[in-house]
Amino acid sequence: MVLMILCVTAACSRGAKSSRGLVGASPFSSSEEAAKEQLQILVKEHIQNNKSYTNAAQVPVIRRRPYYLKEYSVYFNGPDEFDIAFRELESKTRPLMAEVTIEKLRFSTRMHRKSARAREDHEFVRDTGVEKLIFELHNGRWTRIGAIFDARTTEEQVDGQWVPKREELERVRPEDQRPGWFGRLWNRIRGEE
Repeated sequence: MVLMILCVTAACSRGAKSSRGLVGASPFSSSEEAAKEQLQILVKEHIQNNKSYTNAAQVPVIRRRPYYLKEYSVYFNGPDEFDIAFRELESKTRPLMAEVTIEKLRFSTRMHRKSARAREDHEFVRDTGVEKLIFELHNGRWTRIGAIFDARTTEEQVDGQWVPKREELERVRPEDQRPGWFGRLWNRIRGEE
């Protein structure tokens, strides 16, 4: 019985992947200075591994439930231009937290319910802003625990030039937001169709 449990446990853990977003495999480091240097290397690798596209048809479709869209980013200041703010925590397993601030351009299309519509969409909107990545030092290794993009300006392309978008940007088309089968049934019962 014990042998069977050990075999099942080993088989299940072999293909397991962490749901927490590790940017890269950082080696174990016990000193604080070595950990800070390792985080700088991880952030530089994150910026350098970013893909840029020259043709709108090359951009892959991304799924963010329940929507599909095309999106890519450009770090225009290069891999060495970022700020890191370290904060000490009162935990033995998580002694440090870091907030990395990087300036970037994000190009994205509207959000669509159907993947085919998102694939056909080639009208990108350019957002200029700051990306903040949050890291924690877990047992000597840096783990990315969150990321947020704060858009300062939003621009659309008109006649080959980027022009500031004046009205509120509609990223989800209203005709794509239909109620589900239960909502349609309930509306029929109430006579609201």
